[in-house]
Amino acid sequence: MTSPANAEPLLIRPTESDGGRSARMLARRAQRGELVRLAPGTYASTRRWLLLSRQDRHRVGAVAFADSRRRPVTFCGATALGLLGYPVVEQVPTLHVRAVHRGDSGTRRQVSPYVNEHEVLKTVAELSTQGLMNGDGRVPVLPRVHRHWNAPGGEAAGAGAGAATDGSPPPAHTRVSVCLEDGTVLGRVRVDPLPAAMDLVFGSEPLSTGTAAADAIMRDHAAADLMAGRARELLPSAAQRTRFDAQWAFADARSESVGESLSRAVIHEAGFVVPELQYAVLDTAGTLIARTDFYWEDIRLTAEFDGLVKYTGRLARPGAGGPVGQDALIREKHREDAIRRQGYGMARWICPDLFTRCRFEAILEQHGVPRRRG
Repeated sequence: MTSPANAEPLLIRPTESDGGRSARMLARRAQRGELVRLAPGTYASTRRWLLLSRQDRHRVGAVAFADSRRRPVTFCGATALGLLGYPVVEQVPTLHVRAVHRGDSGTRRQVSPYVNEHEVLKTVAELSTQGLMNGDGRVPVLPRVHRHWNAPGGEAAGAGAGAATDGSPPPAHTRVSVCLEDGTVLGRVRVDPLPAAMDLVFGSEPLSTGTAAADAIMRDHAAADLMAGRARELLPSAAQRTRFDAQWAFADARSESVGESLSRAVIHEAGFVVPELQYAVLDTAGTLIARTDFYWEDIRLTAEFDGLVKYTGRLARPGAGGPVGQDALIREKHREDAIRRQGYGMARWICPDLFTRCRFEAILEQHGVPRRRG
């Protein structure tokens, strides 16, 4: 759990054999704002916690939660998909776990990790001044916990379950290693197998939640359609199977990023015509000028989802590579000018636009994107 650049492990726990001395020391460090308390008996450096990406904080939160429970935790649904390497987009960070009994089900918020929030906010301000954090002044919270009882695939995922309806053996939970983006290994956790995880998301959630994962599975899994078929067989109701089928039919292996997948799903949910993906813009001689994320043929409009990394580098991950600042802006301006010279329009949006539907719809309407008929 130790990153090459850090001598102290990311997840810090007291020593069990020292009579409680290390536990008291960690509690005092949390009182000073040096540590955040992620779960009972589990801490992390405040600075390192704040500098993690949202995805990495979710991974850290999952491992800390699982390790702090007396009973084994099995992650399901969106959390299982994410830990298996297939990203799911949720506006509210949530850990999805299987409930051990009906009375255990429901959604609960976790206790704030900030024992001394005043001191933590000073660290936030310092990191914002250094350009290492977005300067909104807010502190990230721990994900809420949603415990699912009798979720799709639960019978097959449980120990001793019967076979699926096609007669195949039931999948059991699996253990996966959880790693940060820089390769730091956090530990191992139990997750639902892929078919059961797909069921809970694709069979019940809107397109905008599951499309990034569906696209990634279709693109990266060697037996994607077979896996989808197995997952579908586990769903108990026709309504869930219909929703699952719609999600899988919408999946597109050409999508190259979570932002592209989310954009496409939101465009569809808002009632607009879904664009072509990865469109090649050629000059009159047939030479490739650019490849754009999206294209609407009827109105000759290209479009791009702009991740901030394109212009600023990976802001919260010091030392990460990538184009930074003014040079990237100039290159992108030249690229867009070259596209426009071929007679194409260009629309752009960023992630916050996708979570503010009225603003995103206004961007599409401003550029004349047609609505779907019927």
